[in-house]
Amino acid sequence: MALLHAANLLLSSRSQLPVEAFYVQAIDNMNLIADYDAWRAQYPGAFSFCQYPFLLSLRAKVQIMQVDAARQMQTKVKEAVISGPLPANQPHLKLLVRRKCLVEDSLHQLASHEQDLKKRLKIEFVGEEGIDAGGLAKEWFMLLVRELMNPMYGMFRRESDDSSLASEENTEWGGAYWFNPASLETSNQYFLVGIVVGLALYNSTILDLNLPLAVFKKLLRTKFYANPTATSSMLADVAEFRPQFARGLRQLLAYRGQDVEDVFCLTFEATYNAYGDVITVPLVPNGSNIPVTSSNRVEYVMRYLQWILNDSIAKQFEPFKRGFFYVCGGNALSLFKPEEVELMVHGSDTDWDPRILQKITEYAGFGDYEEMLTSWFWEILNDMAPKERRAFLAFLKLVLLGDDFRRLPVAHTCFNQLGIWCYRSKDEFRDKLAMALTESEGFGLQ
Repeated sequence: MALLHAANLLLSSRSQLPVEAFYVQAIDNMNLIADYDAWRAQYPGAFSFCQYPFLLSLRAKVQIMQVDAARQMQTKVKEAVISGPLPANQPHLKLLVRRKCLVEDSLHQLASHEQDLKKRLKIEFVGEEGIDAGGLAKEWFMLLVRELMNPMYGMFRRESDDSSLASEENTEWGGAYWFNPASLETSNQYFLVGIVVGLALYNSTILDLNLPLAVFKKLLRTKFYANPTATSSMLADVAEFRPQFARGLRQLLAYRGQDVEDVFCLTFEATYNAYGDVITVPLVPNGSNIPVTSSNRVEYVMRYLQWILNDSIAKQFEPFKRGFFYVCGGNALSLFKPEEVELMVHGSDTDWDPRILQKITEYAGFGDYEEMLTSWFWEILNDMAPKERRAFLAFLKLVLLGDDFRRLPVAHTCFNQLGIWCYRSKDEFRDKLAMALTESEGFGLQ
């Protein structure tokens, strides 16, 4: 199996078997923690499945990581108890933040509590009585990531489908996020963003953060994009966050004519937009005077891709990486492939079947209204678009609040609950729930 796995890695990204093709599900039923401990101890001659992590399913790896994280949290709690009941020795990483100053408060407190980042996270919003049983931390992650990705901060950017072949002039961004090479933020800010992403992984929280696979390849494989023979793989990865640009490069490579220089009018230079100014960077010495031709276009594409993935964002990515590993670095993380970490950080876009959730859903306080309201609810959920259903997944228990049909559903984010009112019709229920999902931060609880 190891030879087959190694051979698979030699194939182009389009031809490779997916990582799950090598999973051995039977291993899930074994004592994974004992296997992990034996692997860490490195007993001479001892066998461990962790020696061959490609055999472990994502479920198995997540179980190992969660136990490893819980152990680290317990260690920090014991250290806090032994040190005494001083404020600086709280058993949790407790952040007190204002909603209106979410980014400033969060990043400031994370910076001042670096020694506590391995403790279990607890969030408290100023002026609110919520008790964080996990839900408030999820809401904090959701709101914080949304703010950090705001173009106003300029730390990350996204490309739309109207960019030109090899120029970022007039480029608007949309789709997957990528580091902004023109960012004015300090390395400390990127370090703290890395901490936030690491905290989410460490606390088993999925983020609404569309980072491309390239980010996780760079995190787990330090020199992944340093190999000049990996042009096709690099091009596929860049296409995830710069689709139109990658399409243009493919057109350049596929062009059959010998008049490449006249048709494409390119030189060995890269460009990016810095708040309205187009900055030009040579890809090789004297690049502005070297035209791209049919004979050197492969080198041009390779150098441009390496510039995008490495050189252009080195000042932003390195502190981000340090922040990420400051929180969740360790032996357990080394078991994961980039594709698996990507799935753990921002989840899957695959739609889910509401019937599965219906089988395990708990209802509270419905009384005589239960049959009518729950029937409407599941019909509404089945009719939702996949994106709306994903937004609903933050809430696991359904609670009837009362007879006031005029009011929107209420999110008890502290306990992952959704409270609903006794609506008069299915249409009214649908309209109120849709409004709550799309327009009400915290579903009215702030």
